[in-house]
Amino acid sequence: MQIILLIILASGVFLLVKAIPFLRKSFLGEVVAEFPFLQKTADFSISREGMYAIWQKGPYLRKMPLDQFYPMVRERSSGKEVRLSAPLFRPNSKNLKTVKMEIFRFKASPGQYTIELAPGNSVEWLEKAITDLVPAKKADPGQYFLIIRATQPMWRTIAGIFLLVISAIMVLGGIVGSFLSF
Repeated sequence: MQIILLIILASGVFLLVKAIPFLRKSFLGEVVAEFPFLQKTADFSISREGMYAIWQKGPYLRKMPLDQFYPMVRERSSGKEVRLSAPLFRPNSKNLKTVKMEIFRFKASPGQYTIELAPGNSVEWLEKAITDLVPAKKADPGQYFLIIRATQPMWRTIAGIFLLVISAIMVLGGIVGSFLSF
């Protein structure tokens, strides 16, 4: 019985090591551009074909002005607008001073691009209703930034979360099971 529990524990640790790279690129992809919200337009270049994400960054515990703009990404040479899609989940990361949240994703090939913050709304009506209920102060637009960074397809992020949960269950099961078998 102890050998089986040891195999489960070792397999869980192995899966945990494999799950971390699946999640790393979602949050730590290469930053292509970062510009302040007040700038309203920025040029950036993409060197590799792939998935990219638009993240917001601002002070912690403040309402972001997501209901004041809709980003529009265009390829500079053709003027063709790139289709943006909202992520299934809104990955975010925070520390004690700032918070970052993914708001849109897009697929892009190498080239020069322009992002423009057009008047509009970047959130769904339900998200807007929920944020209106939160009694937080509005963020100062001068402290608010948009970041464009490399990311990965959503299926890889979901697979990473799934692997992380399975590996945690296996590790905990192996440890708890080995203590109970004594």
